[in-house]
Amino acid sequence: CETLGFYGGALACNASTCRFDTTPCAEFGSCGDGSIQSQFEEVCDGLAMNGVDLCIDEGPEYYDNGGHVVCGTDCTYDYHQCAFCGDDVLQGEFGEQCDGTQLGGLTCQALLYGTGTLSCHNCRLDTSGCTAQPFERVSCGSYLTLMANPSGGLYAMGNGDEGELGTGMMSDSATPLRIHHPQGVSFFDVSAAWFHACALDTTGNAWCWGVGDYGTLGNGTTTDSATPVAVIMPSGVQFSSIVAGSLGYNCALDTSGSAWCWGNNVNGTLGIGTTNNAATPVLINMPAGVTFTGLAGGGAHVCALDSTQQIWCWGDNTFGALGDGTTDMALDPVPTTQGMGVDFMRVSAGSSHTCAVDTTGNAWCWGKGTDGQIGDGHYLTVLNPTAVEMPGGELLTTISAGDSHSCGIDTSGLPWCWGGLAFHALLGNLTGTNRSPLPVQVFNLASFYVAISAGYNHTCGVDDIGVVHCWGMNGQGQLGIGTTANSSIPQMILEPDR
Repeated sequence: CETLGFYGGALACNASTCRFDTTPCAEFGSCGDGSIQSQFEEVCDGLAMNGVDLCIDEGPEYYDNGGHVVCGTDCTYDYHQCAFCGDDVLQGEFGEQCDGTQLGGLTCQALLYGTGTLSCHNCRLDTSGCTAQPFERVSCGSYLTLMANPSGGLYAMGNGDEGELGTGMMSDSATPLRIHHPQGVSFFDVSAAWFHACALDTTGNAWCWGVGDYGTLGNGTTTDSATPVAVIMPSGVQFSSIVAGSLGYNCALDTSGSAWCWGNNVNGTLGIGTTNNAATPVLINMPAGVTFTGLAGGGAHVCALDSTQQIWCWGDNTFGALGDGTTDMALDPVPTTQGMGVDFMRVSAGSSHTCAVDTTGNAWCWGKGTDGQIGDGHYLTVLNPTAVEMPGGELLTTISAGDSHSCGIDTSGLPWCWGGLAFHALLGNLTGTNRSPLPVQVFNLASFYVAISAGYNHTCGVDDIGVVHCWGMNGQGQLGIGTTANSSIPQMILEPDR
């Protein structure tokens, strides 16, 4: 009986047919008879599964892929329909970046590192064998994206009809292109606007390119340029940060904490007490005794953070983006209304709203809120800083205000967005929600984010290994994925064209 697969019994021979008589064997059973015999170490038999069914019910290590555990020919569980980290199958839909030897065709070079060997650890890409981090900064404008790497290189993708990509060409690009670098110049800060962009080099000098109307490029003319041109710097001044405003203006912070602006001033964005344009940097009317530590440029307003964690804003205030409780335009900096004990450490200006993070990590927004970009659960415009209702009381480390949406990164490095438009995939989640007055977590393929930038209708973030991920509208190729197809979830940009 045992050699025929039964667990016991005395095999007989049918005298009339000269065939084996296995009836005595069947009394002891066998694997495959549909009955579980645990005394013989069977855990299942055919369709008898002892209550086991879906893979996901077998433990947290299994993904919810709808797969079933089946019974193998040896009467043990067969998990071939189940998906899990370690099965050597790359399953990006469950957040895997890699699995075993499956790296998704990626190499150190494809991830914009110089050399080395890419590996996989716990289904996350391990770049410890690669050299040189690819990107550390990203800036989303209206229809373009700019990125900076640690070695001082700038790359751009998206709308380029007006020369705003800075490559010397007047055309769009759906893949990252290296911006023209003047000889000997290395950049470290970059800011994208609507039809122009600006950057700072490592010596503190400013460069701009794109449309030059209003003196936007800061070189004393109103001439356009498809490559970076040097801003005429104030004598003895070095800049430490720069912001490009959507409506053709720019502001920069110098190393002593004073702000300088130039370009379009129709809404008072230059902060000089008038609405006169300026084709070279002019010192704003600094509040007495105030030193700025940070700047943020929006659609037609500017905000600054001072050394006491107070925010000051100036420019257009139609929707209350200045946060002073009024809708009055300000030609000079005015203090934002701050609650008792609230000190800010980050500020970001959007098209018509502003967001900030206080020193405890709480998020605040104010201004236009008709698309939910305030994040307080309502679709209302507010004139004073209003607390963002983060789920579970999550705290943020940074924040970025776009046009109809806002985004931030929590203390675990996870990205969140809120606001949005019904026809724009700005929130980056898998639920199909394109619009929410409360923060929703972005679908995250990266281990954690270190930078995020909300543009007019798209968003990009930099993860901890220096890879840029983008999502949202993509009509001009601003997502850098090689096509102009929109994406509702983050997509890894393509390797730059070197």
